[in-house]
Amino acid sequence: MQAAAGNPGWSCRPVADMAPNARSQYGRIAALTVAIVLSAQTPAMAQTGDAAQPLPRTAPRTAPQTAPRTVEETAADLQLVFDRHVAESRCEDPDSVWMRHFAPVIAQLSKTAILYAIPCTAGAYNIAYRLYMRETGEIGGVETLYFATWSGDYGWGGTDLLFNINVDGPRLSALYKGRGLGDCGTNAQWVWRDYAFRLVRYAAQDPCEGIPTENWPVIFEYSRDGNEPDGNQTGSAQ
Repeated sequence: MQAAAGNPGWSCRPVADMAPNARSQYGRIAALTVAIVLSAQTPAMAQTGDAAQPLPRTAPRTAPQTAPRTVEETAADLQLVFDRHVAESRCEDPDSVWMRHFAPVIAQLSKTAILYAIPCTAGAYNIAYRLYMRETGEIGGVETLYFATWSGDYGWGGTDLLFNINVDGPRLSALYKGRGLGDCGTNAQWVWRDYAFRLVRYAAQDPCEGIPTENWPVIFEYSRDGNEPDGNQTGSAQ
């Protein structure tokens, strides 16, 4: 199942040309969303170097110690990301009546890396996001993130869109539903490691045959030597 790259007919105007309420909307979303994110930045946040098993809901480990970003700083970061999003993507116009219903997802990945997932398209049972990493350290800047995708017809490829994402500390998951029942599609998990997301597990089911997500065929699964090595060891694909 390939992620759609977007419709060339969709509006994508520079922020300066958009209505003022659309530009200020993302500042308000940032203030509300980031307040929640910052309040969750406790010493229990997971280390960025950890390699995770697929979808464990375990207690996170020691957090990187850093001064949290203020709401104002993160709102400014979001504006930088938003500017890049409307300039280079072919996503639906964030100023549309429909897309205003979907807020960005923001998560602190490390001392200096912040994840921003901006809604791109939305349907009955799939919401597509384009993901960006904002580096607030010495390097600075905004990076568009790309991810592995797999098709039974074409094998491995790349995409700049993830569907129905969930972020839990350094862990990122995405579930694309081939239909509303959710019995086909793709299900993938990544973990943030140092400066990039590592693919941990990728499962896919096609055609739609009433098979629950947990029983989908595993296309790739990251493995490590030993039962619990430290986060610096290198894994291999099974």
